[in-house]
Amino acid sequence: MHPFSNLARTLAPVLTVAAFSVSVLVSLVLVDRTGVVSPLWTANAFLVTGLLFIKPAHRLATVVACAIANIAVYLALGDPAGQALAFTAANIGEALGVFWLMGQARIGARLTSLRKVARLVAFAILPATALASAFAAAYSTIGDEGFLEFISLWFASDFLGMAIVLPCSLLLLAPQKAANEFRRAAPEILVLAAAAALLFVATPPQFRIYAVFGAFPATTALAFRRGPRATAAVCMLTAAIALPILLLMPVGRTVNPAWHIEQRVTFLQFFLAAWFFTGIVAAMAMADQRRLRILFEKRTGLARAARAEAQAASRAKTDFLATMSHEIRTPMNSIIGFTEVIQRKGGLPPETTRQIAMIERAGSALMTVLNDILDFSKVEAGEVELSLRPCHIAAVAEDSLAIVAETAERKGVKVAMAIEGDPELVHMADDHRLRQVLLNLLNNAIKFTDSGTVELKLALTAHQASFRVVDTGRGIPEDAVGRLFGRFSQIDGSISREHGGTGLGLAICKGLVGLMGGTIGVESVLGKGSTFWFEIPASLATAEAVQEVHGEQAGITAHILLVDDHPMNRELAQTILALLGCTCDLAADGQEAIDAAMTRRYDAILMDVHMPGIDGLAATRAIRALPGPAALTPIIAMSAGVLPEQVERCRAAGMVDAVGKPIDIETLHACLERWIGRDADGQEVQAA
Repeated sequence: MHPFSNLARTLAPVLTVAAFSVSVLVSLVLVDRTGVVSPLWTANAFLVTGLLFIKPAHRLATVVACAIANIAVYLALGDPAGQALAFTAANIGEALGVFWLMGQARIGARLTSLRKVARLVAFAILPATALASAFAAAYSTIGDEGFLEFISLWFASDFLGMAIVLPCSLLLLAPQKAANEFRRAAPEILVLAAAAALLFVATPPQFRIYAVFGAFPATTALAFRRGPRATAAVCMLTAAIALPILLLMPVGRTVNPAWHIEQRVTFLQFFLAAWFFTGIVAAMAMADQRRLRILFEKRTGLARAARAEAQAASRAKTDFLATMSHEIRTPMNSIIGFTEVIQRKGGLPPETTRQIAMIERAGSALMTVLNDILDFSKVEAGEVELSLRPCHIAAVAEDSLAIVAETAERKGVKVAMAIEGDPELVHMADDHRLRQVLLNLLNNAIKFTDSGTVELKLALTAHQASFRVVDTGRGIPEDAVGRLFGRFSQIDGSISREHGGTGLGLAICKGLVGLMGGTIGVESVLGKGSTFWFEIPASLATAEAVQEVHGEQAGITAHILLVDDHPMNRELAQTILALLGCTCDLAADGQEAIDAAMTRRYDAILMDVHMPGIDGLAATRAIRALPGPAALTPIIAMSAGVLPEQVERCRAAGMVDAVGKPIDIETLHACLERWIGRDADGQEVQAA
């Protein structure tokens, strides 16, 4: 939308013609009184300003009216008709030239930066005023000498008039926002004008021509405080006052009586040019700085809002994953747990045993999907922490191969292992995460191998472990290799694909191997097989750690308080604890757990987290606040909430460890073994 109303644009032609005519009259009167060219020819700048805001339909009439007014003033002051026509042609041609060049250079009426001002002066004003000056000088000096002197005087007057007045006019006619800033600066402008007038009056007559230098600091200060518009207003106001006073001042009252009118014109031109461009450059620079600061603050605000939105989305995703995990793991705890208990008891008919094994495999497959989603979420968020401990990497590899051997046997695929190096070396490594990577690669190899072999090759040194899973399967297309380790990436993503899975397994492997400081990759030939490999740095364990890893595990004899609001979960956990050799008391909620802890000392408390009434976290805090040794009982979280932030909340409440659901018997055994015989601070409990 144009910054001016329709009424203002309707009146613009009249105002333009009036400003042009008055300016021509004042300038020619000064020329007539002083006998020299006007220091600043301002009329052409007013015409260009008007053309920029006048409706296109009114431009021709406005130009014609200005030309007639220009001729009329020349004739009224006694100039020959030929000279009036020639000089009017130079003036109108100069204005039209600047207007046309501004359009070609795409310089609009809004001067919003110093770069635009520079483009206006260099690409529009300079060439147009130079051509007009050459035309006027050529006409005036036909057959005479003095062409260079005339063109220099005319060019200086026209160029400075256009270069100062046109930018000032455009800045003063800026849109509403700048107008508001100008209104705020108006009192300061009036104060400066009054101070300048007082300074001029108070200065002795012989020094008054130099009093104009006092405008420099005032204009610069205003430029820094109020911007380009106020600076333009002061420049126009001061020039309008100073020009006639200094030009018409009697020669004898200057500091140097020999300083005639030509020197005054030159002085005024240099002074006004230096004053204007110093002020406008400072004002534009400050305006650019303010604009950049506002833009920076705006973008900073947007960045903060986007960050807050991303954090909210991350929290929503975490909450969703936590809820989904809990709701799925709770029933799966019973399915997988009781299936494992039944399998351990044995004595069932072969067909029943086979069917139970199928239930166990189906439950494990579902848990694999859930664990993949949760693990990928944790890896992507950088929330996975390695737990390094002494282990036989060769034993971890053998265990992983033994786990998948049954699946391979059912498909008719042979599995094999080759070890290079000493298999008895004990390294510091996270055996759980290492096993997770190996199982993922081995299961993938078996899944996509219909016949042949899958071989695990392990190379061990004192500082590194290298793994290669080599299969004779169908291979991987070359165009799929590059995206294989991306999330949700599968070789066969069609609706008729043979194999399930989330497409997250290899992405998780890449994240875990990277976390271990290693590298992972694949080599494949379509139709001949694939080799997935990874290498991780692994330092040797100390002698004490080696002794610990070779030690025998002691059996568990303990009395446990089991707290869970779900009857099926209590029955399952009680059965598992009995298999491990433990006895237990049962509590159905947090209050029962607190009451039980107050009446009897337990070797450990297995505490569910999500319970009605007093939940596991509140119950833990209450038990920690009890007097006496009961407050130091090790409390282990046993919950379907396994995300890092959920585990951290358990530890913050006073729990010493966490076991996820579905309950893994070996994991629970290892956790109890760590804490039985110790208190919550990890100190050994003295026998009573």
